[in-house]
Amino acid sequence: MKLIASAVDCKEEEIVDYDLSVIDTQAATIGGVEDEFIFSARLDNLISCFCATKALINTLNNMNEDSMIRMVCLFDHEEVGSSSPQGAGGTLIPDVIEYIVNNKCLRATLVANSFLLSVDGAHALHPNYSEKHEDNHRPQLHLGPVIKYNANTRYATNGLTAAIVKDVAKKGEVPIQEFVVKNDSPCGSTIGPILSTLSGIKTADIGNAMLSMHSVREMCGTVDIYYLTKLIESFFENYAAV
Repeated sequence: MKLIASAVDCKEEEIVDYDLSVIDTQAATIGGVEDEFIFSARLDNLISCFCATKALINTLNNMNEDSMIRMVCLFDHEEVGSSSPQGAGGTLIPDVIEYIVNNKCLRATLVANSFLLSVDGAHALHPNYSEKHEDNHRPQLHLGPVIKYNANTRYATNGLTAAIVKDVAKKGEVPIQEFVVKNDSPCGSTIGPILSTLSGIKTADIGNAMLSMHSVREMCGTVDIYYLTKLIESFFENYAAV
């Protein structure tokens, strides 16, 4: 308490309550023989937040020619279930849709014409634990974003939405990987199923492959940042024509 009081320049008895988190303060770094890796805390999911925001900024110059509304939504609390006002389980997306179109019939048309990318990290193949992945579903660093599938709808991707992502990736000249969790392994989830349920919007789950995900220090490939940004740019620019 003394440390907190000192940091905010107050007396200990003046602190009514607090939310306190312990984090890694070591700066992110680039490493590897050819500077091909990024080592940092919270790559999951700051990478996706950065790439989506960067892609939106990079495509601002042609927004006047686009009939679609481009949005990037960054949510809190994904790792603990998203059940909060600022999480994906809140009312932000339905509220925004209703605000944009207050006519119920037109709102249904907006939803039918929309598409949502749920962008979150994917577990890359670990060379010491290769048995944890299916033989034909082994995402690797440096090989592009991963489309994630799950029959139990832990991911929101289906055949239609995957095909759209592949087409957008092809137009952007971005390589794509695909991933299905091994049958004897549990599968985490993302905000994809939550948002698609709340909104009714077609959704695909994608993300960059990384190692040591959910550790204090995570690792990903530098070129994958470029690939993911280019994929989202292509989505913004080409989805209307798909």
